[in-house]
Order: sequence, then structure tokens, then C-alpha cells
Amino acid sequence: MTLEALAEYKRKKKETKAEVAKAKNATMDELYEKLDSTQGEKHVFRLAKARHKASLDLSEVRAVKDEDGKVLRDPVAVKQRWRTYFSHLLNEEFPRKERVSIPPTAGPIQPWTIEEVRKVVKKMKVGKAAGPDGVPVEVWKSLGELGLQWLTTFFNNITWSARIPQAWRDSIIVPIFKRKGDVMDCTNYRGIKLIAHTMKIYERFVDMRLRGVVEIAPDQFGFIPERSAIDAIFIARQVMEKYREKNKPCHIAFLDLEKAYDRLPRSILWEVMRERGIPEYMVNIVQDMYDGATARVRTVHGTTSKFTIAVGVHQGSALSPFPFIMTLDTVVKHLLEGPPFTLLYADDVALIADSRAELQLKIRKWQLALADAGLKLNTKKTEVMSSTEEDYQVFDVSGTAFAQAKEFQYLGSYLSADGTVDAAVRGRIKCAWLKWRESTGILCDRRCSRVLKGKIYRRVVRPTLMYGSECWPLSKTHERMLNTVEMRMLRWACGLTRCDRVPNEDIRTMMQTAPIQLKLRAQRLRWYGHVMRRPSPHPSRQAMEMNVTGKRPRGAPKKRWRDAIKKDMKEVGVTKEDTQDRDLWRRRTNTADPANVRDKR
Repeated sequence: MTLEALAEYKRKKKETKAEVAKAKNATMDELYEKLDSTQGEKHVFRLAKARHKASLDLSEVRAVKDEDGKVLRDPVAVKQRWRTYFSHLLNEEFPRKERVSIPPTAGPIQPWTIEEVRKVVKKMKVGKAAGPDGVPVEVWKSLGELGLQWLTTFFNNITWSARIPQAWRDSIIVPIFKRKGDVMDCTNYRGIKLIAHTMKIYERFVDMRLRGVVEIAPDQFGFIPERSAIDAIFIARQVMEKYREKNKPCHIAFLDLEKAYDRLPRSILWEVMRERGIPEYMVNIVQDMYDGATARVRTVHGTTSKFTIAVGVHQGSALSPFPFIMTLDTVVKHLLEGPPFTLLYADDVALIADSRAELQLKIRKWQLALADAGLKLNTKKTEVMSSTEEDYQVFDVSGTAFAQAKEFQYLGSYLSADGTVDAAVRGRIKCAWLKWRESTGILCDRRCSRVLKGKIYRRVVRPTLMYGSECWPLSKTHERMLNTVEMRMLRWACGLTRCDRVPNEDIRTMMQTAPIQLKLRAQRLRWYGHVMRRPSPHPSRQAMEMNVTGKRPRGAPKKRWRDAIKKDMKEVGVTKEDTQDRDLWRRRTNTADPANVRDKR
């Protein structure tokens, strides 16, 4: 290459880079302008979620380890390893005890109406990955009334024949990294099934009918209307707080079920459905939805060949959660004591007892009941926690000691043996910084306006920082910690440091963000009003109003959640009676972000 040609090449390369940069800038400017509009508000969280998924892209991880830990790099060997792993996982049952056969419940087949179809299709979310048939739910939404009529006839034909289309039996498994452990170890991935969207619509109908027949015990907080993870966290914290107040020991066991969804015996599911009085035609429909199920695994090197799935419920299915919790509710119904001493969120189980011996007995009973149903307690991940200082061990039926924890992350919020919220605050700060780093591509982009950065912070980062805070009795120290974290993030997003001598109030005005102390107070009061409007039998209301017998220890008592609520109510000028008027309570307790229309409504 001559010197003239080399110089020409460098000039063209420089011009090309400049044009690419201009195109990128124009695209980003257009995107930010769109997001900064009123219509673009709903896309803010979607953009952050998409960038988060991009940050988790593991397409460069082209190797996996086999059963012996040997690294496989050959594309054919990698595909075979993924196929072998999931085929083994989804076709192996744990030993179980035979249950008494229950006669079927006869019942007339109830046809689906077009109103039911319209309601379900409207609730279906768009923008989701399609199944093997490639037909997304957007097709049915766009077809309007004609599509609803066709679906109604189609679903009724399936119900009468109890046979789903053959194409629905196939699925694609996408391995999702759990973000912990060795990235090349297949056991550190969760397999999510992509199934036909039309089947998902039908699954929602079946789920709706099952929920109309079966009532789940109040101990279960997962996938049940009017119950949530925050309910379970709140109840656990209230019990620990009230026991601490009366100087009584509190012992908790956090049970972990090994591959519960993937290893649930289907024969147990059919028996439980009949035991709960579900009409036989519904049992036949659900059985057919699992009969002949096959799957392929999507890998970096392509999709594997098909294999059958004979065990467990489908991860990623709209129907799977309720049959699973119904089965668990049935096999342990004789052990359920009711909240607050038994808390379940799907397969996450927390048992609370007054003594070590009582806790030991509860765990063993649960372990035996689960084993009879083909479910297995994971002794390595099951942990126990005690409010006492004594060092003791709790054993399973085989004599294996469970790990004893001082802190445990329960449903995303840390619980501490001493009943304080120190670990919970530290844990949320850590999670908020992780969420911040996922969004730095936007939050630190100078082309993005400060108003839009504030909007992204309020929609994406702050909810992570405040998760579970409605249950916290925060001290001034905790509030300062959270305020410091928030101000560091806001200053960073503005491109400022403390050396610039810009007051916090000005930073908040630029980012249109209210002080986090006020948002924390509003969240506590929102939750208090929510609990107070619930009927007295509701588990959260019972936990808040429960009394523990005993005598308070000497010295000043530690701050309680109800102390924080009393202080909050005094500051905003509301009373206990005001909680019954939801609109009034919201107007008086909510703290709006500056110029944030949505918060001011």
C-alpha cells in the first residue's frame, strides 16, 4: 500500500467514524426526546429493562461444563450437554408414597363466553417472546371482534374434546442465568419455557375455573389475589418485633424445596385435583395439556433436538403457579397453623416457633409430608434463625444439621436475628447500586436531559432502593444512609460533585425528585392505610394487632413499626379513622415529586 493510499484510508476511516457518531447521536436524541414526552413515560421502564437484559447477554459464554466439571467447547457437545441436563431434570421423580385414590367429581362442561375471552385477551401483555408457532398475542388483539369470536369457538371445541392442538405440546427452553455461581455450570441456570401464546390464553381460562373451585389456605401468599410478598415480609417482621418487645425467643426456619416446580409428580397433581373437588372434565383438560409435552433447548450454538417432559409443571406457563400451590396446600394442610406461624410464598416456606424443640418438630413433620408427595427438602439451602444468643443446631430426619443464620434474605428483604432493619437497609442500598450501574448508559449520558434522568431514577432505581421499606421502623441513622445514597446518585447523574457547592435542594429541583425521607414516610402510611382497610381476619391485619404475652425488659424499648406510624401520622395530621377513606388518606399522606403529574393525581 502506497503512502497516498494509506493516507486516503485513514481519512475515509475518520469520516466514517464521524458519520457513525452523528447517526448515533441523532438516534439517541430522538429517543430521549420521545421518552421525555408524556406519551413516552410508559416506555421508560421498558427501556431500562431492555438495557438490563442486554447487560445479562451471555452469548459470549460459548462453553459449558459436563457432569464431571470438564469444560466443553465443541458446539455439538455443548448442545448435547444442555439437552442432557434438562432432559434429566424434567424427567426424574423423587420417591413418594402412594395416595388414596379419590373418585372423580362429575360436572357439566361449562362453555366459554366471548365476554370471558375478551377479558382475558385484554389482560395479556404484549411484547413477549412468541412460542414455537411464532404467533404472538398481538395477532388476537389486532383481529378485534372477529378474532374473539373465532377464539371462543376454538376454545370451546378444545374443551369438549379435551384435546389441545399438537403444536401446543412443543416448547422452547431458554436457559436464564441465576446471576450467581459458575456461569458455565448448567445447574446455575433456570429453564424458562416459551410456549404458544394462544395456549397461554387458554391456560388463563383453565386457571380462572380452577380458582373458582379451590380455596387456598391463608398461609399462602404467592399468586393469590389480595396477598403479596410484602404481606409475608410484613408479618414476619411484626412477629419478630413483638417477640423482641416482650423479650421472648423467636425461632424461624426457612425451608427450601429442591427443584419443586421441575420435580412435582404429575400423578400427585391429578390426585390432588380430584381430592379438591375439581370436575373431571377440567382434570382431563389439564392432563391433556401435559400429555406428550416436548421441548428443545435454545443455546448459543443453535437449538437442540426434541425430548419429552414427563415430570413437573411448566416454568413460564400461565397455568403452572396455581396447580403447584394447590398441590402444596393439600399435601401439608394438616401442618398449616395459619399466619403468622406458617408463611408460604409459592415454594418459599417460613416456619415460626417459640422454642428450638418446637421448630425441630415442625421441620421434621414438613420434611416427611413433602417426601410423601414426591417433594424434597434441600438441606443445604434450608436455614434456621433464632433471636437468642445461644448456639444450637437443628437437624433433619436423617441427622443433617441445618445452617444457622444471623441474617436471611426472605423474599428479597433481609431479616435479622436481632429484629433490626440494619441488614435490610444495607441490602437495599446494594441492590439499588446494582440497578444504578445497569442504567448508567442513560443516567450518565450528557445528551439525556436532567428531567428525563430524574424520571428514570424515579421509575427504575428508587423503587429498588425502597422495596420493603413500608415494613421498616427506620431510625434517623437509616434515613441519613438512604438520603446519602440517593444524593450521590442524583449528583452523579447531573454531572456534579460536592466540590461544585450545589445545594441538595437545587439538585432535587433539577431532577424533579422529592426527598427520600418523605417518600419513605408516604410508603409506610400507604401500607398502614391499606392494612387498616382490610377485614380483621386478613393475616396482615392480625399480625399488626396481635399481642404477645410476656414482660418487657429493662431499659428504653427499641423503635417499633407502630411507633414510626404514630410519628408519621402526627407529622401529616391524620388519624386512624381517616384510613377508611382511601382518597382522603392518599391526598393527605402522599408526597409528590416536583412537577410530576402522575404523583400529583
